[in-house]
Amino acid sequence: MAHGDAVVFRITERQRQVVALVAMGRTDEQIGRELCISPRTARAHADALRVKLGVRSRRELPVEYRRATGVDPLANVCAQHTQEQEARGDGSRAQCGVRKPPHRDKVARGSLPQATLTTVSASLSSRERQVLSLTAQGLANKEIAAALSIALPSVKNHLTTIYMKVGARNRLEAVRAVGF
Repeated sequence: MAHGDAVVFRITERQRQVVALVAMGRTDEQIGRELCISPRTARAHADALRVKLGVRSRRELPVEYRRATGVDPLANVCAQHTQEQEARGDGSRAQCGVRKPPHRDKVARGSLPQATLTTVSASLSSRERQVLSLTAQGLANKEIAAALSIALPSVKNHLTTIYMKVGARNRLEAVRAVGF
């Protein structure tokens, strides 16, 4: 059993659900509502994951989970919805609290498979996608702030969050990871 397999074995199904929702940018309150648990319990699951994965920040959870297990935390969300839909056999959309990321018709560029690009892109907020789109056009942080009418520190915060969500170390990696 490889090191990554040992980590997957110790992570509970509920913790997998929590890490997927953290990757989608959900707060403890939102996670609690979606999983029908208290916000305090959601926080406890996230804290247990931080200890298991050896990360300090909640924002690092999805990246380290992906690195340790080789599994995109959002891939489980898509698989869960597909299985539920097939089990019902009626083609209806899944009714659980975790939303399935929308389908992207755009053909992916770069080395990531389409399914991964879809889940990575779906984990970004609309503002993060706007910031990343302007970054892909070559704009500097100051120009992005002016274009979106937000403060420069907000642009930097959005970029940091984007890096964490897509597992990138810099602007170029982030743009490539999402396929812009």
